Amino acid sequence: MELNLPELMSVEATESPDVFVGKAESYGRLGIYGGHFLGQALAAGFQTVDEPKVAQSFHAYFLNPGDPEADIIYRVTRLKEGRGADMRAISAEQNGRAVFHMIASYKLPEQGDEHQPKMPEVISPEVLEEKLAAAGRQLLPPMMNKNRATLMQITESFVPDKFKPGREPNLQSWMKSNHEGELSP
Repeated sequence: MELNLPELMSVEATESPDVFVGKAESYGRLGIYGGHFLGQALAAGFQTVDEPKVAQSFHAYFLNPGDPEADIIYRVTRLKEGRGADMRAISAEQNGRAVFHMIASYKLPEQGDEHQPKMPEVISPEVLEEKLAAAGRQLLPPMMNKNRATLMQITESFVPDKFKPGREPNLQSWMKSNHEGELSP
């Protein structure tokens, strides 16, 4: 059975207060995608705060890989109940093992950003490339412009070829000794 996004991000209340169950979904080799935990944990927290409070911020930890075959149990701890803001700790577990933990704050909506000017209309990157090509020019990202430092990939793993086991690599000195004169300020 394939679930749509609202179904994937929703959680169901249980007989226990502040305990919710979410459906797991396999994301291939990833197991359960981190955003899946984030969305369901926020949804579980939302069920414990009064409307019209909205999520203000969260801090999350991915503790263990999730099991795409097992439901996810979310336990919400009410850390603070206030007129304007609430804080929640939300823990997720599967098969008796902690897999995710989040602390989230929910607050009343506020007025804001009205003082900022409207974002100007800009053309898409594709249209910009077409216009530059028609003018005989090429799109150069800022770090590639003349008189600017260029990015240089050392290796795929960013470990120097001359790495000697038993010592920490020092990329600064390696770059200086192996690329003397190649770097521009």
